[in-house]
Amino acid sequence: MNTVTLTVNGRETSVPAGASILEAARTLDIAIPTLCFHKELSTLGSCWMCIVELKGKNRFVPACSTTVTPGMDVETDNGQLRLMRTRTVERLLEQHCGDCEAPCSTACPAGCNIPAYTGAIRRGDDSTAIRIITETIPLAATLGRICPAPCEDACRRHGVDEPVAICSLKRFAADRNHNAPQPYIPVKAEPSGKKVAVIGAGPAGLSTAYYLLQDGHDVTVYDANSRPGGMMYYAIPRFRLPENVLKADIAPVAAMGGNMVTGMELGKDMSPDELKQKGYDAIFLAIGAGKAADPGIPGQHLSGIMSGIAFLKSVATGNSPDPGKDVIVVGGGNTAVDAARTALRLGARNVTLLYRRTREEMPANRVEIGEAEAEGISLKLLSAPVSVSERNGRLELVVQDMKPGEPDESGRRRPVPV
Repeated sequence: MNTVTLTVNGRETSVPAGASILEAARTLDIAIPTLCFHKELSTLGSCWMCIVELKGKNRFVPACSTTVTPGMDVETDNGQLRLMRTRTVERLLEQHCGDCEAPCSTACPAGCNIPAYTGAIRRGDDSTAIRIITETIPLAATLGRICPAPCEDACRRHGVDEPVAICSLKRFAADRNHNAPQPYIPVKAEPSGKKVAVIGAGPAGLSTAYYLLQDGHDVTVYDANSRPGGMMYYAIPRFRLPENVLKADIAPVAAMGGNMVTGMELGKDMSPDELKQKGYDAIFLAIGAGKAADPGIPGQHLSGIMSGIAFLKSVATGNSPDPGKDVIVVGGGNTAVDAARTALRLGARNVTLLYRRTREEMPANRVEIGEAEAEGISLKLLSAPVSVSERNGRLELVVQDMKPGEPDESGRRRPVPV
C-alpha cells in the first residue's frame, strides 16, 4: 500500500495515498470541526467549517475534501482559522431559523409553537397567531392571565437581558381575537357519527370538547356545578381572571355545536352505564382534583377555619364570608396566595401567609407572590402549623419553626423542625 507522509500541527504521520487531511489529522487524534462531513456520505467540502492552513503556501483549504500530498505541512488551529470558522457559522445561521425545538416550546406543557405565534404577532398577523396558539391551548385568554409561564424561565433571552413576555403576548393575541368582529372558530371535519360525553367542564373537559368537535364528533359536556369553567370559574379570583374573559374562551365549544349540561353530577344524577344507554360511544372523565388538602392538625374544624378552595368558591358564587380583621393563610401555592389577596379585598386588615419552606420553594407564581407583598400581605416562612384552639372568641394558632433539610421527591428541601 502506498503511503504519504505529512505533518499536522508539527506532528508527523503517514496515511494511505488518497486520504484526506481530515483523515490524516484523526490518526493523530487531532479534532477538526465539521458540519457537512459524514463518513457514509460523499464528500462535499461546502460548509468550510473544516478549513485548515497549508503552511508555506498561504492557502486555506477544506480538510475533508483536500487529498494529502508528500511533505504537506498543515496547521489546524490558530487565531485566523478560528476567526474564519466563526464567520462561516455566522453566515450559515444568518437566515437560519433553527431545526431544533426552541427551549420555550420544549418547556411549555402544551408544546405550543411559541416562536411561530410570537412571530405572527410581530408581523401583525392576528389570525395566524390565534390559530397557532389554539392548536395546543384552547383557553388562550385564560392561560394568558394565569399560566405560571415555564416557557419564560427557559427563554434564551435570559442570557442577554430578560425573557420575551411570552404569556402576555398570548393574552394580547387572545384578547384581540375576542374583540374582533368575527372571532376565530376552528374548521370542523365532516360529522363522524360518533357521540362523546365529557364529564367535567373544567380546563381538561373543555379542551377535550374543543378538539373532539373539530374532528367532527358530537360532544356533550356535563358538569356538577351551575356554571362551566371548573376551578377557573370557582377558584381563581375575578381580579386575576375576569368572568367575561373565561366566557369568551369557552364560547367556541358552543359555536362548534357542543352541548353544555350543568347541574349534573356523575354518580348522583347519572352513571356511565346510563350514558352508554343514551348512545354515547365514549366517555371522557375530567372531574378534576378539587378536594382541599387535609392539614391534619388539632382544631382544624373549629368555626372560622375554611379551606382555601371553599373560601374562594364562596366568593365566586356571591356568598363571600366575613374574613374578620386578622387572617392567616397556611400554604405557599397559588390557592393560598389567591385566598390571601381575596381576604384583603374583603376587608381584612392584617393578612399573613404561613409557609413551612423558604420563599424560593413556594410553588405559587413568582409574580403573584410579589403582587401579594406589594398589597401588604406578610410572609411568615419556615413555619408550620401545629394546632388551633379557641380563646375568648378568637382563634390561636401554634406554629413550629422549621429549617431546610434534605431534598424530598419534589426536589425541594424537606422542612424539618428546629
